Amino acid sequence: MKYQCFCHLCSELVINECKDKSVRKVECPNCKKKFCFKCQVPWHHDKSCYDHGVHGNDVKLAKLVRKKQ
Repeated sequence: MKYQCFCHLCSELVINECKDKSVRKVECPNCKKKFCFKCQVPWHHDKSCYDHGVHGNDVKLAKLVRKKQ
């Protein structure tokens, strides 16, 4: 799996090389900001993605917004 960093100033490609779908918290190798690999938003400490308010459609919308920036 691979995603771009959530930070619009960075957008570094971040790759989950072990293909472990349980990986959530990652650090961008470029800007060093931590984000949730699953929902692609800044890291939401002590909350699940669902509790944080990120659902399937939210992730799709976030990807679309980043592409437009």
